[in-house]
Amino acid sequence: MKYTIIQTSQLTSVKSQVEHLKKQIQEATHFIKDIENGKLDTDLQAGKDGSLDGLAGALVSMRNKMIKLADEERQRNWATEGLAGFVDILRNNNDDLKKLSDNILKNLVKYLKTNQGWLFILNDNNPDRNFLELTACYAYDRKKFLEKEIEIGEGLVGQVFLERESVYMTQVPKDYSQITSGLGDAVPSAIFIVPLKVNEEIFGILEIGSFHEIPQYQRDFVEKLAESIASTIANVKVNERTKILLSQTQEQTEQLRSQEEEMRQNLEELHATQEEMERKSSEVESRIEGLNTIGIASIDFDLNGVVLNANHSFLEIMGYTLEEIKNRHHRMFVDPAEANSKEYEQFWSNLKSGKSQLGEYIRNAKNGNKIYLKACYSIINDTYGNPLKVVKLAYDITEKHEIQKQLEKK
Repeated sequence: MKYTIIQTSQLTSVKSQVEHLKKQIQEATHFIKDIENGKLDTDLQAGKDGSLDGLAGALVSMRNKMIKLADEERQRNWATEGLAGFVDILRNNNDDLKKLSDNILKNLVKYLKTNQGWLFILNDNNPDRNFLELTACYAYDRKKFLEKEIEIGEGLVGQVFLERESVYMTQVPKDYSQITSGLGDAVPSAIFIVPLKVNEEIFGILEIGSFHEIPQYQRDFVEKLAESIASTIANVKVNERTKILLSQTQEQTEQLRSQEEEMRQNLEELHATQEEMERKSSEVESRIEGLNTIGIASIDFDLNGVVLNANHSFLEIMGYTLEEIKNRHHRMFVDPAEANSKEYEQFWSNLKSGKSQLGEYIRNAKNGNKIYLKACYSIINDTYGNPLKVVKLAYDITEKHEIQKQLEKK
């Protein structure tokens, strides 16, 4: 049996290595127990050269991955809880766009732990001009009462509306708040502007200002929430327009009822007027029949002198049939010299103005004979007092005129 002689220095080195390994195992054991207990901020002591050996390095790498996973889980839970919380907020006040905007913005600024926020909603009530109208402003833990309109394409807010994509800025110009936003006296360190978009339709713009950077997971959360906000705004606008249409319909219904009642009354009055006119017409017909009986000639003209109708006595005196004179002018009974005279023109002008014409007139019969008539031209008015037609009543004085001529000769 052979033996190997080991020097004391070698034994000391081995012992030192064993002690070091034992210490590493103890530290690793404590490290793992701390990790098990949720103390993810625990750490391992680095070697003299500042590095970690294989076991320690692997453990630290494992811890870092667990920290990352825990952080991601915390972010997911934060976003999930936030979205769930905003479901109730979006459900309330969904019949009032102003109150809804205030509720959304106040709770969002607080949940993000940012400082300032603005909510613009597209005002498309006027088809000739669409603009972004400020419906809520929240800054420094209080609601701000401001009025603001931004044209489409104006500033960053207007550009985000046109481009339909979110904008995140950490290099904010000193005059930014005075140019496009007005988030307050102090200029924020970070600005996040998000379109409120659903199905590629933009309903408004959400703007968040913060004195610290807004992490990516919070920006992702805001963009997801923006879709729900846009959908709610769309529903609220539909409901508001429906209310307006319903109100207009009710108002129009009341107007129709009023008009129907007025029309009913008018119809009753018209019916009464018609009965009165029929009665008067019957009386007039009776009188005309009486005039025909006693030989009084009657002829009707429109206001321009065109023949409308004539009774039997007139047609017999003048030797015409009704078909021969109807729709022809009065001048057919007058000598051409008289028909073209200023006196004849004045004659009809006086009638149009409502002045009756009474006198003795010479008229031409169909056979060319001169007929002397004692006649009265009168204006007949309608129920509203407006001139309707001219009625001529006359009787033949030709025989009397001839006797007078003979007497004058003798």
